[in-house]
Parts: sequence; structure tokens; C-alpha cells
Amino acid sequence: MTGRLKEAYSASEALGKNIWNVCELGSRYDAMDKKVWNVRLSLEVEKDKSVRLEHEKRSLEVTMKEALEKRDNELASAWKEANHKTKAAGGKLKSVAKLKEEK
Repeated sequence: MTGRLKEAYSASEALGKNIWNVCELGSRYDAMDKKVWNVRLSLEVEKDKSVRLEHEKRSLEVTMKEALEKRDNELASAWKEANHKTKAAGGKLKSVAKLKEEK
């Protein structure tokens, strides 16, 4: 009978260890599952940030393009005006030179 009790006790101990191991593995799994969940949540947050930043980038590109076009137009207009004034000043200088020659 003692042999059967020892076997039963050994089996009970093994079962207890197995239950302990299963509980430990379940706890580890739960902890890892929470980490995976947090990583997925972080990934979604970063994806949303990336989409928002891409929209801002496109908006800034449009704004920058418009600003550059406006600047180019203003520079072209200023160049034309300066060219016109330079020609007008050249004409006046020629008139002054003629008047000096006539005197």
C-alpha cells in the first residue's frame, strides 16, 4: 500500500507542478498579449500621425508653390518696371545730352 501512496503522491506532485507551469505560462502569455496589444495600439497611433503629417506636407507644398509663383510674378513685374524706367531714364539722358550739344 505504501508504494501506491508514494505513486499517488508523486503523481499528485507532478500534477501540481504541471498546474503551476500552466498557470505560469498563462500569466506570461497574458503579459505578452498585453504587450502585443500596446504595440498594435502604438502602431495605429503612429499611422494616424503619419497620415496627418502627409496631409500637412501636401498642404505646405501647395502653399509653398503658390508663394513661389507669386514671388516669381512679382519679380517679373518689378524687372519689367525697372527695365521700363531704365529705358525712360536713358531717353531723358539722350535728351539732356542733345540740349547740351545745342547750347
